[in-house]
Amino acid sequence: MNWFWESVIFGAIWSFWHFPLLFFEGTYQAGLMVNPLFVINFFVSAVPMGFIITWVYLASDRSILACIIFHLFVNFMQEKIAMTPETKCVETIVVFIATAIIVWLKKDMFFETCHVGRLLEEF
Repeated sequence: MNWFWESVIFGAIWSFWHFPLLFFEGTYQAGLMVNPLFVINFFVSAVPMGFIITWVYLASDRSILACIIFHLFVNFMQEKIAMTPETKCVETIVVFIATAIIVWLKKDMFFETCHVGRLLEEF
């Protein structure tokens, strides 16, 4: 499987990973329940973010720590600017655009398959 489809799957799984938080009072996700569109936007926005995290992972020589730090940075900045559900919708558009640019510029990275089945050869 190429990194493009891995990113789609990763983004979807990452999105569903946050699903239980809808039911815990006090979480950002529970606060989205006032409008179903905000809930949908939250879950849809995880998919393009999956592409960006994949790019960070590959650009950092497959560092999970780099991905964790990037995720922490994104969450911190969202809290720092007190992002509302409305501004999160704008952020989703910006993330989709950034994702499209990254995938376009790194087509060779996202669509290559030479890494498939070669994981153990690196060790």
